Amino acid sequence: MKLLEKLSEVERMKYLSPRSDIGFKKLFGNIHHKNITISFLNSVLNLTGQQAIATIEFRETEQLPENGDGRKSFFDVYCTDNMGKNFIIEMQGKYQAHFIVRAQYYTSLAFYRQVHSPFAYEKLVPVIFIGVLDHVLDDRHTDVISCHKLMDIAHQTESSQHQIYYFIELPKFNKTIDQCFSDIDHWLYFMTTADKIEKVPTQFQKSQDFTQAFHVLERAQWTERELDAYLAEADRETEQDRYIQGAIEQGIKQGIKQGLEKGLEKGLQKGLQKGLQQAKEATAINALRSGLDISLIATLTGLSIEQIETLQDHLEKSEK
Repeated sequence: MKLLEKLSEVERMKYLSPRSDIGFKKLFGNIHHKNITISFLNSVLNLTGQQAIATIEFRETEQLPENGDGRKSFFDVYCTDNMGKNFIIEMQGKYQAHFIVRAQYYTSLAFYRQVHSPFAYEKLVPVIFIGVLDHVLDDRHTDVISCHKLMDIAHQTESSQHQIYYFIELPKFNKTIDQCFSDIDHWLYFMTTADKIEKVPTQFQKSQDFTQAFHVLERAQWTERELDAYLAEADRETEQDRYIQGAIEQGIKQGIKQGLEKGLEKGLQKGLQKGLQQAKEATAINALRSGLDISLIATLTGLSIEQIETLQDHLEKSEK
């Protein structure tokens, strides 16, 4: 899709995509709308009453260098709740190999940042990772949300709650708005359809959190610079898709070419072998008609005694 086509598409959209990197951060990393992030977290973690998150504080998303070349990790959203728990919220649009390992690395970074002198293990607080994925991570089950913890496998008991991982696979969510009754259903519906609708659904209109969420994503509320960044992100994604598609098509063409070449070569070899066999059999039949000894015919043609005897049987039957 060319840039002008993308621009035209964005101009037709009432609300921009919450699954885009810039849209996701604008939605859940917005200091002016913390209630949106709190509502999302409580819904994903199924926290209610006294267990529910009441307040959050956003933290610096830039972390320690990933390796010796000094590159750093950047979390999409990083916050701490009123109980001191840390939350990393990541949006992943395209499939990425080793995403779970990356999630473990991110939580380890956040865990390590808690180390201060004097150090005490009992002062470490949990780090909860929430990965929102616009692709299927695990096709072995149909659950939209999966939770991963450190477990005792034999006894199926939790060993620690200090590092917990939630993965939300959006393509697995297929409910209509009329089938959504819980807060998490509403959030999943919002995440998968906000950029495809023109009006805030009736089911969301009485919720301050969702009306604000739609307002944040409303294209008319975005600055020109933000829209440019949104388009640039979309262009990078489609360019990557084009490269992948091109590589696939090139691979298919190369595979077809190689297959044809091998098939032709194999066909020629098979044809030559069949022609040579037929020539040997024709020579053997003529020799049999001339009364030559079978052993001599075998020597002349390279056929086995058994093959020549079979030809002799066919010959005798056909001439009766």
